[in-house]
Amino acid sequence: MDNKAKLVCNRKVVITGGECSGKTSVIQNISQDGFLVVEEAAILIIDAINKIIGVRGQIEWWKNNPWAFQELIWRKTTLLEDMVSNDAGTVFFDRGIFDGLAYLDELSRQEERFFREKYAVNRKYDAVFVLQTLNDFKDRYESGRASTYENSKRISKKLFDIYCGEGILTQMVPVMSIKDRCSWIYCHLPWTEGIDVQQQEKNIE
Repeated sequence: MDNKAKLVCNRKVVITGGECSGKTSVIQNISQDGFLVVEEAAILIIDAINKIIGVRGQIEWWKNNPWAFQELIWRKTTLLEDMVSNDAGTVFFDRGIFDGLAYLDELSRQEERFFREKYAVNRKYDAVFVLQTLNDFKDRYESGRASTYENSKRISKKLFDIYCGEGILTQMVPVMSIKDRCSWIYCHLPWTEGIDVQQQEKNIE
């Protein structure tokens, strides 16, 4: 692990965004830069279900069972996050525990209380970066991820609002090259110089 990855100990950073926001490419680049990255639970769950009932079956199942689908993701997310040691340094998470709330259209008070008591207790993040949806949006139906450009932008806005509502420093990352996005994220970490929170007023539309 290089010196860049040793910016500070025990810092948890979430990288998130709607579908086709360039998140996977950014996460891969961050990993190549020497940081510890925790993989996305949702992709692991989707791939596992695809192998059992196929892509079409998986899409139909989660559309009919959104709460059960998110529970699988939340369980996997907590398992993956709990595997990170306390001295791992600056760690980047491919989505966080609160992402699932953006994909549930309606959540009763009882359901939200259940989520918070069972999955969100002591889930703390130091910073969240929401990637704006890429202009050259490409659907990924063949992999079991069904979305549209408009829906991806809607999800990104919901993610931004949800994490802000949790009191976590949340920033919207504009569309740039992969390298430039990663550099932008590194410069806007709250424990490094160069952060400009007011920029979010311009970036979120």
